[in-house]
Amino acid sequence: METDDELAQIIVDAIQKALNELDNPRHAFVWARRTGIKDDGTIGDSWTYAGIAAEMGVSREVVESLYYRASHHVRGALAADALNRLQAYMLAA
Repeated sequence: METDDELAQIIVDAIQKALNELDNPRHAFVWARRTGIKDDGTIGDSWTYAGIAAEMGVSREVVESLYYRASHHVRGALAADALNRLQAYMLAA
C-alpha cells in the first residue's frame, strides 16, 4: 500500500509529464498559474484568467482557451497514467 507522500509524488510526476508533453509552453504556464503552482513548484494562490491575461499581454479569451486545452490534456494524461498503473498492478498479481 502506498503512503500518502508516495501517492502525491505519483500525481505530481504525472502532471509534470503531461505539462512537458504540451506543444505550446503557454499552455503549461496558464495551467500552472490558474491552479496556483508557482515557478518554484510550490503551491500558492491561483490566478484569475484576467490576471494571467494581463501578465501575458493577451485577451482573457485566449487565456481561457489555453487553460481549457491544457486542462483537458492534463486530466486525460492523469487518467491514462492511472489506468496504466492499474493494468501493471493487475498483471503483476
